[in-house]
Amino acid sequence: TIAIEAGVATQTVYNAFANKPAILSAALDMAIAGDDAPVATLERAWVRDALAAPDAVDQVRRQVDGAAEILARVSPLLEVVRGAAPTDPDLATAWRTNIEQRRTVQRVFVDALAGRGALRPGLTVDDATDVTLALLIPETYTLLTVERGWSPDRWRAWAKDALLRQLTDLGN
Repeated sequence: TIAIEAGVATQTVYNAFANKPAILSAALDMAIAGDDAPVATLERAWVRDALAAPDAVDQVRRQVDGAAEILARVSPLLEVVRGAAPTDPDLATAWRTNIEQRRTVQRVFVDALAGRGALRPGLTVDDATDVTLALLIPETYTLLTVERGWSPDRWRAWAKDALLRQLTDLGN
């Protein structure tokens, strides 16, 4: 169907991407980035801006804003990947890889909060990273914005509040 939508022969798609996992990887990369520029997530302007925020609250706000933009684009595709992963080894690998990549990105944000001295006392960086990963997952975004009808702005406000309450003493 990709070839049909693109108006090319199936072999043309395989010449460009070698196999289905490569096609999926390219589609995920494009959805995450929002463009085809070869710039890693951690090198994107929104990440740099969030990490350079003047305080922890603004950092979390900018982090959530960036996550919301990505989740709006990538969640439908990741729902398909997650749903098919139990029966397709390539998609299972893609799903696990995506989770680890998201965790890596969230770890950078948590490290920055820790560097600001903003993490709640007793909360480890590893645990804070896991909490952040759990709150900013595509499943929750889809549940709230699609299934429950929340606006993206309402999701952003909730996610910011949840992160601040879970990670810091600033949201209490």
